[in-house]
Amino acid sequence: MRLGQLVRFVGGALLRQKGRTLLTLVGVAVGATSLAFTLSLGLGLRAMIDREFEGRASFWEVTVLPASRGAVTPEADIPPESVAVPPGVTGERRERLRSSLVRSFQHSHPRTPPKPLTAADLDALGAHPEVLGVWASLGTDGTLALDGDGSPRASAFVTTRRYDRARLQPRVVLGALPEGDGGDGVLLGEPLLLKLGLTTDAHFDAAIGRTLQVTVEDRPASYETVPGVLRLVGGNLSASEGELMAKVTLQLPKAIDGMELHPLERAAIQRMLAEQAKAKGVPTDPVRATATFRVAAVVRDLSVAEQADEERQLKFDGGHVGVQLPFEQGSALVERLPNWKAHGYDRAEVSVRPGGDLRAVVTAVEAAGFQQYSSLQWYDSVRMEVTMIAGGLNLFSLVALFVAGIGITNTLATSVVERTREIGILKAVGATSGQVLRIFLFEGTLLGLLGGLLGVLAAYAISWPADRFVSQLVTTQSQGMLNASTVFVFPAWLPAGTVLFTVVATTAAAFLPARRAARMPPIEALRAI
Repeated sequence: MRLGQLVRFVGGALLRQKGRTLLTLVGVAVGATSLAFTLSLGLGLRAMIDREFEGRASFWEVTVLPASRGAVTPEADIPPESVAVPPGVTGERRERLRSSLVRSFQHSHPRTPPKPLTAADLDALGAHPEVLGVWASLGTDGTLALDGDGSPRASAFVTTRRYDRARLQPRVVLGALPEGDGGDGVLLGEPLLLKLGLTTDAHFDAAIGRTLQVTVEDRPASYETVPGVLRLVGGNLSASEGELMAKVTLQLPKAIDGMELHPLERAAIQRMLAEQAKAKGVPTDPVRATATFRVAAVVRDLSVAEQADEERQLKFDGGHVGVQLPFEQGSALVERLPNWKAHGYDRAEVSVRPGGDLRAVVTAVEAAGFQQYSSLQWYDSVRMEVTMIAGGLNLFSLVALFVAGIGITNTLATSVVERTREIGILKAVGATSGQVLRIFLFEGTLLGLLGGLLGVLAAYAISWPADRFVSQLVTTQSQGMLNASTVFVFPAWLPAGTVLFTVVATTAAAFLPARRAARMPPIEALRAI
């Protein structure tokens, strides 16, 4: 039987059963519609996430931080006396207590000290093929004075880093950003002018070009001084508790002046603390370094709306500018502090080539032993959620197609019973079992083809109104962080794949009834009424 004859024969059989054929076709079309619709939605959501994240400059930036903790000490290297449990404690309690002692020792005694972020480390990161550049920053407490020591002094956090012109230029209210990073021009946050004694608009306007004396000092509790402080104050403290106690202890000499003590008592306590600190190697006075700069620009803080917009752009470093020194001279100033070499840089911004392998850069940073923050964590989380939602929707679509397949099986099984005499006549005139099998399989194929095409057209039509609804929903639920313009996509393979899958599913559903018809003996078929 030729293809044309097969199509006419099968089409005539389906048209004789219009009601049953229509219901079966609707079931197949509904399953194909749901499959094409959910596939389009899942693909569109993933494409939207890729577009929204990768289209932002902040996505291709990695913030590198010094490692706050060193490698964990293996349990085999811990002194037994440090994790000993009294003999009177037995059973599960003994194991629990020993496990707690081991974790406590590992927490307070890392195998290696925390890893600082040095210039050599920055050079190594900068050599990565996907990295465009690395910008480090330093920061420490300091004091400011305009035009020398006679002016009012203000405390501030002083940072030195390269200027981010794209983000700073719109916020300049006085002066202009320096042309490069090698001059002596500094940026001042607008609120600092008040602390420096400027009280009128005229004073503000005249601040540009004035000299600014910047004095910085060492951090009061570096990692090198903590062991000495712990020996001074005593106690079995964890690393974080030791850091806190170190900060408190190093400020005790200053705090004593405000206590209600007799002058002789105050002098005695100060002398004891100084003697103990000297004996234990704990510094009592911070080391200071001073340099003079020029006020180049005054920068306002971000407004509430601008801050919210920055967060939508996945930038969370805040909108406050205290004092920002030019990178070269600012680094030279901070490097005069003795603890800087041990501490290293506070952080570094790594710029990755847009469209490059961001994940490889993040992996390289972590492999070097540093902490990192990037938008990749957000990206992976959002994409995983979308994939799970799309997978669930696709599962429901497959269930719908399965139900449609059961309908086709039932329809063709009934058709075989009703067309028993017809099958007998076909075999009597010479039709083989294979030809009969192909007739009924082709019925399933034809139903799948028509239902698949109708389903794809219906999915495409439904996607138009659904697109606007889902886009608004995504924008609202993400609080504006994702601005979805469209969330449904129909690549060329999707309609073709949907129709092909539907045809395969319906043809498979038709196999059992078709095989039954093919195996029917001709004599029994001709005897049927």
